[in-house]
Amino acid sequence: PIAVEEIVTRFREMGMPIILFGETDMQRYKRMRQLEKEDHEGKKNPDLVMLESLHANSRTMLEDEVADNKDEDEDGEKKKDKNKSDSESDSDEEKPDSEKDSEQDSE
Repeated sequence: PIAVEEIVTRFREMGMPIILFGETDMQRYKRMRQLEKEDHEGKKNPDLVMLESLHANSRTMLEDEVADNKDEDEDGEKKKDKNKSDSESDSDEEKPDSEKDSEQDSE
């Protein structure tokens, strides 16, 4: 399944004997896999941990963007409402002037 050199390297990293008396290459490979399995038992795969953290970060970023967009929309609507109220107040101010003009014309 993998090169003998890789198996030797992994055994050295684990601090285990590289070969036991009378052990074949396949038996050595199986022993290495069993030791790795026992070592990682109860632990999450580091690759999966990294992927989960990336997904969590991207989810957080998307939620932040959505919240920012909502804030901008609310601010935009408030500004539009404020502009509308300003224009209405301007038109209210114009109405008396126009009424004054029409009153002056009628005299």
